Amino acid sequence: MTPSSPRAPAPGNRIPSTAIDPEADPDADLSGFTDACIRLLDPGLAELGRLEVSDGRPRETALVLGSFRRRSNADWDFVLGGKGYPGGLEELVQDFGIDVE
Repeated sequence: MTPSSPRAPAPGNRIPSTAIDPEADPDADLSGFTDACIRLLDPGLAELGRLEVSDGRPRETALVLGSFRRRSNADWDFVLGGKGYPGGLEELVQDFGIDVE
């Protein structure tokens, strides 16, 4: 499997798939995010697989659903996530080593 995204940096080893609550309401969370799945498609849009993902939990405003990870032999695997972030997108990207000002 070779994931393709024109926005992904060439030397990247991980491409996360996330759900983020876009509401401006500070009391909003992902507790209503349920029964979600990730569909893996081939270039012709035929479904290769379907993976059930973690439901959102109260107080979480961002959730890593899963990520493509490059293995040592340069192949890619998809790994289910499920880690939630009460601090939203800012906390999520900081967990990936990105500084937020």
